[in-house]
Amino acid sequence: MSRNLLACLLALPAVTACGTNAILELELALPAAPAEASGPIYAFVQARTNASFDVPWSGAVPFDGIPLEPAPSQHLVSIVAEPGQYDDDLFVRVSFCASPRCDGFGDDFAPERRLRIEHPFYETERTRASWVIAEVPSETVETPDVIDRCSVEGCREGTTRNFCRLSDGSHFCE
Repeated sequence: MSRNLLACLLALPAVTACGTNAILELELALPAAPAEASGPIYAFVQARTNASFDVPWSGAVPFDGIPLEPAPSQHLVSIVAEPGQYDDDLFVRVSFCASPRCDGFGDDFAPERRLRIEHPFYETERTRASWVIAEVPSETVETPDVIDRCSVEGCREGTTRNFCRLSDGSHFCE
């Protein structure tokens, strides 16, 4: 079953600056809920620019996690960046928790998967990237998956695997 989750996970600027935002559509493939789970499992998604996985991320996320389904599922997460974040990499954490906001008993030790996307934002452009999480990890996977900037889709029509110019290596959105 496919569900869409549209969420602005990064800080949004004031309404007057909306015309200069950049949006990354993250296609997130989640695993099926483990058969041995005693209750629901939620994939709690957080995203930050100019961050590190070495420290806990503070600040409330105003969105519930995505409940894992009996079969693998696809979700679309919209991440909005404001001016000043366009040149930064994006760091994404997906924690597998027992409560929707990952704030329940024991959720502070929930296993997580991590992703770093190189330079995914370009002013006024909508880009796209895909991330597949094949299974719920039993413990946090410390080494993040990486999507390089030339694999961030955008600013070009047609079918290609590389979104950077061969001549100079610049992204088509630059």
